[in-house]
Amino acid sequence: MMKFLRQHNRKLLAVLTALILVSWLIGEPLRELLSPSQANIVIGQAFGKSIKNADLVPTNGSATILSSLGFDWRMLAGGLTDDEPLKLEHWYMLTREASRAGVQVSPAEIDEFFQQQRIPPEALDAIRSRLQASPAQLREAVRELLLVNKYASFVTDVYQPSDREVRHFVRDTMDKIRVQLVKFEAKSFLNPDEAIDSAELAAQFEKYRAVSAAESPDGYGYKLPRRVRIEYLAARVDDLMPLMTVTDDDLRRQWRRVKDQPEWMKFEVREVPSTQPGPLTQPARQEIVRVPMTFEDARARLEEQTRRRLASSRVRDAMQRIASELARPWLGASPGPDGYKPMPSEVRSPTYLSDARERFEKQFGVPLAYRQMPLVSRDDLELDAEIGKAVTVGEKSDEVGIGECAFRVPPFFDASKAGELAFRLALFQTCDVPMYNKRDGEPRDHFVFRVIEVADESVPTSIDEVRDRVERDVRELRAYARARERARAFYVSAARAGMDPAYNASADLTDPRHANAFTPRQTPQFSRRESLLMNPDRSVFFKAARSGESVLQPPMIDEIGHRSAEFVDACFAMTSAVWTPPAIDPPASSPPLATAPADFVAPKTTLIELPRLRMVVVAALTDIQMVREDSYAKQDYNMGRQMLMLTRRSVLRADWFNAAQIERRCGFERTKTAEGEETPVTPVRDQPIAPIF
Repeated sequence: MMKFLRQHNRKLLAVLTALILVSWLIGEPLRELLSPSQANIVIGQAFGKSIKNADLVPTNGSATILSSLGFDWRMLAGGLTDDEPLKLEHWYMLTREASRAGVQVSPAEIDEFFQQQRIPPEALDAIRSRLQASPAQLREAVRELLLVNKYASFVTDVYQPSDREVRHFVRDTMDKIRVQLVKFEAKSFLNPDEAIDSAELAAQFEKYRAVSAAESPDGYGYKLPRRVRIEYLAARVDDLMPLMTVTDDDLRRQWRRVKDQPEWMKFEVREVPSTQPGPLTQPARQEIVRVPMTFEDARARLEEQTRRRLASSRVRDAMQRIASELARPWLGASPGPDGYKPMPSEVRSPTYLSDARERFEKQFGVPLAYRQMPLVSRDDLELDAEIGKAVTVGEKSDEVGIGECAFRVPPFFDASKAGELAFRLALFQTCDVPMYNKRDGEPRDHFVFRVIEVADESVPTSIDEVRDRVERDVRELRAYARARERARAFYVSAARAGMDPAYNASADLTDPRHANAFTPRQTPQFSRRESLLMNPDRSVFFKAARSGESVLQPPMIDEIGHRSAEFVDACFAMTSAVWTPPAIDPPASSPPLATAPADFVAPKTTLIELPRLRMVVVAALTDIQMVREDSYAKQDYNMGRQMLMLTRRSVLRADWFNAAQIERRCGFERTKTAEGEETPVTPVRDQPIAPIF
């Protein structure tokens, strides 16, 4: 017996641990669901009948099995967009809905699922043992997954794009061109000391005082946006590094760990004797070789890295504890009807955070900086040199920036309709998790902030409220006029002789003080539009699709630094057989024009004015690759059709699995308590059981 225990003690320990884990994860919810006091509670009505807690017991078991297999039904259904994840009752309704529609899943389809997933039999045995589930229960959970997906596909697969839609999509996304361009930006012609007449300032202010810059067609506007005033404590890694104690033994231990890594090599020039016959005085050949650093070579860098690592860890730990300390006054309060916690009296003091700085410095041994910002818009906040790029972990494990967090306050954010995990802050409430910025991909400086004042959109009553912006804009308008004048002269020259000769003939543009700002640049190939479905942030695509907007956007042209439909469309216009160049005469004060041989034919060249971007672009068409009919018939049609189906079906699927849509289709009405609150479903574990394979 003892020999058996010694041989298998690790396996027995693993099984015992798994059983304890299962008991902790699902034991209590199951006991609550099955208890007489909970089982018969009606949580709502669907399909014309009551749904009790007891009805959700099999659904809970299937959901737990699916999570153990690596399929979280909430992410499968609700994680396609920014919608709230689905709840257990939604999965119950989805399975019943598909069954009522007559959808069936054959045993062969279940077998095929297991074959495709290639789940080892040992893993399935472990899951059954861990969850105390029978093979039939595993197959039933998979059947429900396939059932729901099959019914959804009956709806989403209905969409078939027309031939006209496919041709238009292929034209927009697969035709490619390349241009050579010179951009004339207003900032290159700006005179920051230029005198401005007060009447001109007043006219500019009156024209745009009630317009926001974001809504203005030319980008000018002085309507004050939503603004917040924040204050924060900052712990900076660079401030703490000199205080870190690093011993010689610490450095040598670190050196032993890293000395064989490639980044700890150095380059040396060595002489290699020649092997070729020749005079004895022939010099040796030199070559550059990589050799390991010595400890002394690496010492300074090792010390800097060690200090930074220790300081980063200290800053992170200290700021997490500081955030917890500052959150204490708010812990006992429950959110009100507006979704925000009431403000504790002790945090109302305007010096609450600044007074806490010195106390926290002594308590946690970390130097802290305090800063209060003026009222700032979201855009200005995100441009701040210190905290503008700070992020934290959001409710969906993604990163949320300071601009988003600082404006999730009343009255800008409706917390009453947000999920329980949605980030929100009451006025004077500090964030309970520190913000941090990154350097080399790693968290560095940490911040704990709070919003102490908000200001909604408003129209300025006096030019003095926005005088600096008005003066800046008037100077920029004058600079844009000068840029436009110079671009027109350059266009005339380039249309005659080509871009490079026109540039070389322009002494003012080749002046070194411009740092090659006017050097002709060749773009990579680009299309008219590209799909938002390729955007890493899928919410951008779904937001556009659900609002009826186009899911195509102009490509990013790095050479002009923007996505500009005006620029792209003007460039593609040159591919038309009936295109005619702009008829522009050279300005009277034009520099000398470039000349070209009599037989020279310049490429198609155009002038593109982009006033909102404060630039004028001269572009020459240098390469055209349009989709040919034979290629369209062989491959491009199918590619475009598949992309259109993927685009449309993604939206249909997201809508199908939207919680509100599920409740509407199934006629679900949640039961209300006597106080008018929704009857909560008996809790089940929010997080899925991690797959064991």
